Amino acid sequence: MDDSANVIDYTRNYERQVVLLTGATGSLGGCLLYKLALRLPTKKIYALCRRSIGDAIRKWESTMPQQIEDILDSGKVEFITGDLSKPGLGLDTAVCERMRNEVTAVINTAANISLVQDLEESLQNNCQTAIALLQTASTFKKVQLFIHFSSLAVNSFLSGGLVEERLYPAPDEIPNPEGDLAGLPGADPSKLPPDDRYTWPYAQAKHLAERLLLRQPSPIPVLIIRPSAIGPATAEPFPLYGPDSAIPIHQMLLSFTLTDQDLERMAMHHDFEEVPVDLVANCCLLHLANRTTGVVHCSSELYVTRTGAEVLSTVRDCITPVELAEVFRKQRAAAAFMWQNKYRLDQIDQTPTWTVECKRSDYQKQLTGPLALVPAQHGPQQHLRRRIRKMYRVMLDGGQ
Repeated sequence: MDDSANVIDYTRNYERQVVLLTGATGSLGGCLLYKLALRLPTKKIYALCRRSIGDAIRKWESTMPQQIEDILDSGKVEFITGDLSKPGLGLDTAVCERMRNEVTAVINTAANISLVQDLEESLQNNCQTAIALLQTASTFKKVQLFIHFSSLAVNSFLSGGLVEERLYPAPDEIPNPEGDLAGLPGADPSKLPPDDRYTWPYAQAKHLAERLLLRQPSPIPVLIIRPSAIGPATAEPFPLYGPDSAIPIHQMLLSFTLTDQDLERMAMHHDFEEVPVDLVANCCLLHLANRTTGVVHCSSELYVTRTGAEVLSTVRDCITPVELAEVFRKQRAAAAFMWQNKYRLDQIDQTPTWTVECKRSDYQKQLTGPLALVPAQHGPQQHLRRRIRKMYRVMLDGGQ
């Protein structure tokens, strides 16, 4: 099949799609909203807003100022208010009934990506809400696929080596069914004890969500997408789209002073696992068109693979010593100090190394059209240099 036939095939699929999108005001959710509304012939999008619709629009006006009017004018988006942590998702009864008869796919990007929140809070935000959404989606008459965004961090308890695109059991040798129940809506999250084998409580909560979502038999088909750390967009909604607060690697970079010692610690065999947000969105939407189920990875293998030392070397080329000294006199986000202290960056060269399997998305590299993984004229190194300059410029000019 030629490229034009492939494009026609996956875009036509969206002419029948009615998508419920959660987390639409976040970085990834906003990118998906843009693509569903303006780049694909999607029949309809229900965009779930946790607070008021006005608050959501004001946030999009800040994050996508040149695109939000076109999204609103597309006529495809129905904004609805709800809260995944409330009974019935906090949805209006009439709205829920319409969705029950219309929705064909659910994409769940809602999450609290904080790496400093405790396990109980992360379970409530990143596990219980996902299960509540699945339970509601299971009542939709036309739903064909439930897509949930997880994270490659869920496998951080592994000792290294190949990370496969499959569900891994909990690291405990003895099953803890009572602890697993802590991930169900309304349950007491304190029943699951923290496990330091995970890099963060966030990872432990996300892993439990995976295990509960993929329990057999599943009421509806489920796809778990595990992206690497998500970085700024290559092209859409616009180049470098994505707030710094939603880009974990920026906080990590702000933890390094970029000395020769830092570069030496970032051992050459440690890959810099990050993918642009618009690549992640395209990967997701192509899998939706393909009705993929199970687990898929979205890693740097689909974009460009760099080592941590290579990235830090580029940072040092882009930032003068005077600018760097000024940055470290500024107040930095708590997450930057967390990377530096709690997760022992002085021992980063001793951390395990993983090879991330990504073969279930390999076919996507050949596709063109609105969901091409990487724009044809994109230069990864130039993109990296531009985003580094922007990141440090924000710190120098605006602080945090």
